[in-house]
Amino acid sequence: MSLFVMLAVLLLACLLVVLLRPLLRPAETTEGTALPTLAVLREQRRELEAERDAGRLDAAGFEEAMRELEQRVLDEMPDTATTPGAARATRGWRIALAAGLPLTAVAVYLLLGNPAALDPAHRAPLTPQSQLAAMITTLEARVQQMPDDSEAAAMLARAYMLQGRHAEAAQRFAALAEKRPQDAQLRADWADALASAQGNRVAGEPEQRAQEALALEADNIKALALAGTGAFEREDYKAAIALWQRLAARVTPGSEMAASVQTMLDQAHLRAGDAQGAQAGPMPQGRLSLAPALRDRVQPEDVVFVVLRPAGGGMPVAALRYKAGELPLQFDFAQAARMGGTEHGALQLVARISRSGDATPRAGDLESAPVSLQGQTGPVTLQIDRVRE
Repeated sequence: MSLFVMLAVLLLACLLVVLLRPLLRPAETTEGTALPTLAVLREQRRELEAERDAGRLDAAGFEEAMRELEQRVLDEMPDTATTPGAARATRGWRIALAAGLPLTAVAVYLLLGNPAALDPAHRAPLTPQSQLAAMITTLEARVQQMPDDSEAAAMLARAYMLQGRHAEAAQRFAALAEKRPQDAQLRADWADALASAQGNRVAGEPEQRAQEALALEADNIKALALAGTGAFEREDYKAAIALWQRLAARVTPGSEMAASVQTMLDQAHLRAGDAQGAQAGPMPQGRLSLAPALRDRVQPEDVVFVVLRPAGGGMPVAALRYKAGELPLQFDFAQAARMGGTEHGALQLVARISRSGDATPRAGDLESAPVSLQGQTGPVTLQIDRVRE
């Protein structure tokens, strides 16, 4: 039974209780209400007879008083009395009403309603497209009623992007940028809409808007990606590499986005004639474990990073990401996404457990001692055995 039907039955039952409870009570007879009054009148008659017998009331006065008393008796008696048969008929009518009311409601619904809508098989399924269209309709109405609601306008512009209405989204973002000139993310979204509207080409105005966003927020991920793409399209590969290396430092190591950024960097290095970016030299592999003394401080869902970095510091070369529940584990950097750091010179490996999942090291993280790869020819052994200060 559907939720609608259950709620309808419950509401109908409550309504019947409220409406029919007074009607289903037993009918009160008028005899009960008349008895006290008649008893009083009989007592008055006895008093009149006693007055007459005592000689204090003559025959004429007695007759007059009796006529008045008889009239009062007639006035006090009800006009009609409820007979047993009438009571049964009244109760039957009430029972018929109690049974007929819900039946009548069901009949009216079957005649005027839509019973087929109660069957899930006949309901129109909600698709992501229909939900998005409904959301856009709601947002458009809100923006029309409240043109100063910039948050609703920004949501509407992003909804247009999801629906493929890129030119309309760009217009919305342009109007919002005038109202919020210091909003870097808004300008990055504007650049994205402009690029999408011109066939995913970033060079030109989209790149200009992305650079404006970077001037407001130097590490804005979307602006770094778009500005780097614009430089790549203009064949300024060194500029593209510089921007995408900054981007690689901001994304989560080992994620799909990190792999995409590394592919972009490899292409830029190849176009620039620089073999470093696509270098495929031997990459380290080995085993990572957790010291028994620290096991109680780790949850299975905590994030584990294994990072390959220059020994002298700087941007990491590559990173792998795991869950603490996978420890101990075997790692291999052969398929790791590059992050832009140089692979020349002395390199080292370090592992770290982050409860927050943040790629940036923080006090309280658990980590291993750095292991230098200089002179290493076989698998590397790492153990997370200390707390970062």
